[in-house]
Amino acid sequence: MLLSKPDQSAPSLGNDTAATQASLGLTELLIAAVMLAIILGMRHDFRSTSANEGKSVEEGAGIEGEAEFEQDVSVAYPERKLAFVLTAALGLYCVSTARRWFPPRIDPVMLLTVGLLLWVGATMLWSKDRGETGRELIRVGVYTFAVFALAMRFSPISICRIIVLSLSGSFAIACVWELAGGSFHPTGSDYRLTGSLHPNSLSRHALIAGIGATAFWAAGGEHRKKWLIILVAAVVVILLTKSRTSLATFLCGVGMVFFAGRPVRRLVLPAALACTVLAAGCLAFAVGGRAINKRAANITSLGREDQSSALTGRLPLWSLLMKESAGRHLQGAGFGAFWNVRQTERVGDKLLWYPRHAHSAYVETVLNIGVIGLAITLVLALTTLSKSFWLVNATGAVEYRIFAGIVTAGLINGLAEAAFVMPRDLAIFTGLAVVSVGYASTSPAYAAVTPRAGPPPQRRPAPAAYA
Repeated sequence: MLLSKPDQSAPSLGNDTAATQASLGLTELLIAAVMLAIILGMRHDFRSTSANEGKSVEEGAGIEGEAEFEQDVSVAYPERKLAFVLTAALGLYCVSTARRWFPPRIDPVMLLTVGLLLWVGATMLWSKDRGETGRELIRVGVYTFAVFALAMRFSPISICRIIVLSLSGSFAIACVWELAGGSFHPTGSDYRLTGSLHPNSLSRHALIAGIGATAFWAAGGEHRKKWLIILVAAVVVILLTKSRTSLATFLCGVGMVFFAGRPVRRLVLPAALACTVLAAGCLAFAVGGRAINKRAANITSLGREDQSSALTGRLPLWSLLMKESAGRHLQGAGFGAFWNVRQTERVGDKLLWYPRHAHSAYVETVLNIGVIGLAITLVLALTTLSKSFWLVNATGAVEYRIFAGIVTAGLINGLAEAAFVMPRDLAIFTGLAVVSVGYASTSPAYAAVTPRAGPPPQRRPAPAAYA
């Protein structure tokens, strides 16, 4: 049965199927429902017409509302306020029922996490808009509190289930909204699945849920068919949104799920095959003639006819943003201080479309907290990835494969999108992956397999799909 009494025993880092695929507890489902409510309040837009939502934002819709919000934060939509309160309440609940508080030993992941948070807070000192930075720091403080509280309350495997279930509910509701509004026309040449989210946002929710569902499905267990349903649904959603970045991100994240913890020598053959296929494709594209080239371009762009040669307008945007932020590249403009209404209008007047962010996690980070902040963020991401590999090798646990996949997805998606570092978008899920790995690497269960505490235990065999 899907619902059963939650396991009250201490969380295990092992990879036995019973541990990773045990029946979901009622508490996990309730927390996933709360997370879904937060996502709906923060990200979904049930006011806009589904078919036009993405285009209207690019044309500048909503700028007047943002200008009003800058003058008076109380004018925020009620659902945004409710989501913010729910986030704080969720953190308070998790803290009050936490199984652990402070880690017994600080490791590099936790040190870098604290260092990044301190640097973000320090940008208040030189922010070009201290009022906006102050508001953003309050939001980040609440989100950070909720992330740490969840990591203290739940085991890593429970965190993974909560992430997959909440984001699956998010993309499912967006699809239902699309169907209910009569806007579902997948045969149209310019159609992109939208629902109550921008197509790119919808595809990102689906890709994270798909990465987690892939890992759970490959691990086997009584719920394997249910995870497969989520996986198939996520892939269909990604394809219907025609988001090229999300599709590439999903494939890289899934690849990391299967390759995490494998010896380097076992990666040589898959890497060689991938290079061979890529080389063959490039050769066919070079000698195939105009018809084949046009068909190949149509496939790689998922049927979209926008400015694929200019990364859908991103290259001109990035070039302009670097000029607009001149003199502040090292330390940044202050967290959240760059994208005020005046800046958005100035950029939009020059580009003839109105971006709300840099469409790159790397550029967005430089704009907000500078090259120094970007360096800390990248070191933190790579350290988390390395620690996840270590935990996979030491335990074979499926949850650390999922965390490795999420971090990899953030690094890849960040090349063309900013969602993984934006507090009101996916940063809370990125944070959950990082902090969960940090707590696991300093927990008593982890200490038992470190060299200082004795030789590591014999590694349990991984499921056949990972072997």
